[in-house]
Amino acid sequence: MIVLLAEKEDQPIAGMLLYQFRDRVSAEYLGWDRMFADVRPSTYIYWEVIKLARSEGYKIFDFGRTSKLNESLMDFKRHWGTYVVDLPQFYYPKSAGNRLRERENSLPYMFINIICRKAPDSSLKTIGKFCYRHLG
Repeated sequence: MIVLLAEKEDQPIAGMLLYQFRDRVSAEYLGWDRMFADVRPSTYIYWEVIKLARSEGYKIFDFGRTSKLNESLMDFKRHWGTYVVDLPQFYYPKSAGNRLRERENSLPYMFINIICRKAPDSSLKTIGKFCYRHLG
């Protein structure tokens, strides 16, 4: 496992958690400070980790899982020249997988997703508390 941080003027502005296994490096989690959106920290950190994986001899860089409904993230990943591979998922009990698929297609989920993308960062904590209490 690797944790990679990107800094600007000695201040962390983005971080990525990567898993390494055999000939593969997989990007699992990425977070970045929206105050630095103008320097595109997510693009920078992806580029650096791809170079790192290549220099260390890994053959596959996996951009990680993305819901088919997350079109903007799918587009971002496609711009790197990637291709999509369906990954099988197994749930126990079987009904757990159905609930997850139903949630992503539900109106409340899509509505909250749109609100969170448009809302200022300062309101996200309040929105999260509301969702946890009423939609969780």
